Amino acid sequence: MQGTSFTRRSLAKGALWSLPVIAVSSAAPALAASAMPVTMVWGGFGAPGSRLANPATQTVEGVNVTASLARPSGINPSGNWTPNDEGRLKLVSRQLIAGDAAQTVTLDFSAPVSHVSLTIDGIDRSSGLGHLEEVYVPSNSTAFTAFSAGTKVTGSGAPSDPFRAKDDVNGDFTGPEYSVTLTWEEPISSLQIGYRQGVRAALASSPEITISPVTFTPTVTA
Repeated sequence: MQGTSFTRRSLAKGALWSLPVIAVSSAAPALAASAMPVTMVWGGFGAPGSRLANPATQTVEGVNVTASLARPSGINPSGNWTPNDEGRLKLVSRQLIAGDAAQTVTLDFSAPVSHVSLTIDGIDRSSGLGHLEEVYVPSNSTAFTAFSAGTKVTGSGAPSDPFRAKDDVNGDFTGPEYSVTLTWEEPISSLQIGYRQGVRAALASSPEITISPVTFTPTVTA
């Protein structure tokens, strides 16, 4: 949900200059300039290597964050929905079907947060299409403000044009070339990330992405 931003209004000059000046106080809350960015690590929801509760909660600088995963029945391979030692979240999809194999990660914040940023890594594919990973923001979710994709990633992040590896990628890779960073500048209360296979997976394939720790600025009132 988008928060409301406030702008300053200037009084028009003219005949009003001769009127008495009356001090008026406003009860409208303002964003505190001293709010500082904080980082939410996925290990704060549970021990690295262990599947998280669904939903899982943690508190980051006074903001309660709830993480949940929606997935079709059967998409629960070993290692899925687990934080690693680097504080990242691992998502795995070894389904042998295409179709409805999507997983959706949701983060809900107890109070609006701004300047949200996260990076999704490991967006790759095999040339024989044993796997083809697709990452997107669901159409009913809060749209990101901007994204920065690696040189081996294409797409706009919409469900109809997901982030995916370019056609010359063949194998399982990680690193900046296979990553995309999403940002939400305006205050939001929730965000979603969708992850699916664009093709039927081969048994030997290992479709896997990770989501970085999430940085954000708590919204506080002055």
